[in-house]
Amino acid sequence: RSDDAREEFFDKLSSQITTDGLSSDEIVHLVLLQDSANLTLTQLEKLLGIEFPSSIDKDMFTLVYIPLNEAGVFGLILKIIDPNGVSDFFAQREKDIPLIANDLYTSYTKNALPRALSEEFSENIYQGVPIRYVNFDTPDRAFDYAIYEDLLLLAGSREAMFSLIDRVKLKS
Repeated sequence: RSDDAREEFFDKLSSQITTDGLSSDEIVHLVLLQDSANLTLTQLEKLLGIEFPSSIDKDMFTLVYIPLNEAGVFGLILKIIDPNGVSDFFAQREKDIPLIANDLYTSYTKNALPRALSEEFSENIYQGVPIRYVNFDTPDRAFDYAIYEDLLLLAGSREAMFSLIDRVKLKS
């Protein structure tokens, strides 16, 4: 990945997001463009320097922003091709997620993410949906992931995950 392209991406992202008039229970769908076309998941992976499971549909993703705190919280909704592949992917990579999350958080906010409260992921259930998560200083700063039907939900806080689950359950 190009660090310049990544920095430009995060600068552009933070400058485009406004919380004016938004309540903390709103979810804003972000449309990302590159060269006047919708950004693909493969392009997003390259910009972020991360890898999503191969068991994800690379043609469909939804990036959302939820104005829950001063920096806001991001979430990602991905379409799953193979649920077992997604589960295996995360089981193998959970130990690396706090470092990846810190790298992304630092690139976006220019501040380091507080150290994870635990090296291990914990489990929660919300509306019958199992959630795996690791908190940093509080549940307001976390990495949560859940599989609901054919969707992988990723969120940067407990409340953001709950909002995503509410949203996808409402639509199904």
